[in-house]
Amino acid sequence: MAAYVIFDVDIRDRAQYAEFMEGVKPALEAAGGRYLVRGGDHHVHEGAWMPRRLVLIEFPTMAAWQDFYTGETYQSLKAIRDGSSSARLVSVEGVPEAPSPPKPPTPEPTSRAKPPSAGAGDTGQGIAGDGDVKGQDQGQV
Repeated sequence: MAAYVIFDVDIRDRAQYAEFMEGVKPALEAAGGRYLVRGGDHHVHEGAWMPRRLVLIEFPTMAAWQDFYTGETYQSLKAIRDGSSSARLVSVEGVPEAPSPPKPPTPEPTSRAKPPSAGAGDTGQGIAGDGDVKGQDQGQV
């Protein structure tokens, strides 16, 4: 199940933060992460939270995020980030993917051969169609 990482970043030194971004983007992508939001326009609809710059990142799993975050590459880049900004950071698991609906069964191919049809005048009582039952004489019961 996917994991999402939300950063609220206050950048103090843009040049140093750019150095962080230059290194973190390829490292993040190599770990399976991808940016969904990177500092776009945002609006607070409720509460007193006043985020500065929002970043939303998706990872394939929470374990992938945690491995990235605690790994040597990110920790060395984090030192640059910490020197140029302050951040609030949370991670959250996404919702499980809904199972795919079952596919309807494939109908069996039908034969094109037509069943034998009754002949004209055939009443189903005998071969001659005149009421005689095969092998019986009229008058016998």
